Amino acid sequence: MSYKRLIPCIFILGGKAVKWFDDPTVVSEDVIALAKEYSDNGADELLVFDLSNTDQDHDESIELMKKINRVIRIPKVAGGNVKRQEDVKKIYTGAKRAMLNFSKPDSQKLIEEVAKRFGKEKIAVSLNDFDALFKQQHLIQTYSSQIVFMHRLDLNSVVNITNIPCVVVTDTLEKEELFKILECPGVKGLSGMYVSQREI
Repeated sequence: MSYKRLIPCIFILGGKAVKWFDDPTVVSEDVIALAKEYSDNGADELLVFDLSNTDQDHDESIELMKKINRVIRIPKVAGGNVKRQEDVKKIYTGAKRAMLNFSKPDSQKLIEEVAKRFGKEKIAVSLNDFDALFKQQHLIQTYSSQIVFMHRLDLNSVVNITNIPCVVVTDTLEKEELFKILECPGVKGLSGMYVSQREI
């Protein structure tokens, strides 16, 4: 079995790290220190999501991402609130990839433009369901170099559709379920609640 990456994720809301997409419980007041902690303690990569709702908060999150780049020694993939080419430019500066949310039509329109400008190796897409992969398969295959699944889905079916490396973000804490995800040949990395626990 090829090496699988363990990838903690940080959700930024209001300048702080919160627990999950729909859980604003603050897990750290200091986003930069949290990122450094993950980097120093064996994480292979870092996923950073901007959950902001306003342009001002988005700009503040971008500044935090830039500061994270200075303190970590691992690759970072980041996304959230990406609406235009300029957002991608700001996010990917210092990051391994900028991530487009493919549940939003704007991202589907934007991907060709940003891939041609910055290179497909700098673009990842996040997907919430298998239908989005199936319907947008050509765009994803042509213009991105990583898929971030926000649910486990039927990973064996995913492998039959695409050979793009996949990372799975999951809120499950069940080890048996996590091992099933890791055993899937198309999955190159695991992220989510279990991997992001600071005590491990």
